[in-house]
Amino acid sequence: MAEWRDRLAEAPNEAALGEVARGLLRQRLNLPVDGPTLAITGEAVSLDGWNDAPAATRHVAERFAGLVAESARRLTAARRMVDAEREARLAELGALAATIAHDLRNPLGIVQMAATGAPPEVRSEIGEQVARMNHLVTDILDYARAWTVVPQPLRVADFVASIGVEADVPEGLMVAADRHALLRALTNLVDNARALGTRVAIIAEAGPPTTIDICDDGPGIAPEIRASLFRPFVSRRPGGTGLGLAIVRRIMEAHGGTVTLVQRPGWSTCFRLTFGASR
Repeated sequence: MAEWRDRLAEAPNEAALGEVARGLLRQRLNLPVDGPTLAITGEAVSLDGWNDAPAATRHVAERFAGLVAESARRLTAARRMVDAEREARLAELGALAATIAHDLRNPLGIVQMAATGAPPEVRSEIGEQVARMNHLVTDILDYARAWTVVPQPLRVADFVASIGVEADVPEGLMVAADRHALLRALTNLVDNARALGTRVAIIAEAGPPTTIDICDDGPGIAPEIRASLFRPFVSRRPGGTGLGLAIVRRIMEAHGGTVTLVQRPGWSTCFRLTFGASR
């Protein structure tokens, strides 16, 4: 038992734990590869195919499953601790970034006013760079803020029409959302899509739950950033602040919903907003 516990403790994640556990069980009980096994789902461990096994053999398997469950719980606890530490670091960085962003606003205004006497091409370049910095400051403040939403019934077709892209929305579809926050989320996603694709569309479905997809025909998402796409300062387009998708995630979490990357035939990239309830 001690040897098993030590071997199981070496597994870095649930997938590796499952492989190690099934290998140890087969070795100890001389099981065929396609014989009785066990499965791990989160912290739960289930035994599959053991109904016809002798009582003593089944007892060994059950004791072993208990050890595997202990290891699964340790992995879950360790992951939660890492996640909590990461969130705490991000919160601290967000507060620091918000302070810096506030302090940058006044100097940017002074720079722009000081440029009024410069030659037109210099004034244009300064204006462009100041606008870019102001956009970054706005994104930092939006990411660092606590999004408090006040959901109200919104007619999706009317709301989407104001954004000015191709839309496929069921007539009369309603969603409970904060108008300002949802507009911010959709604008972020549509701006990204327009920067990368020649065709952009918003596709809504009643569900339940209600979903709104923002799709484009651009180059798609690079494999190396898929796993970290919604983290701050990860951008899918050159020149982006890397905060747009992170802001969308914050907004959807405030609504009790989610934003995910999904696949739709005919589109290279689709982001899905999923709401907790349909009306």
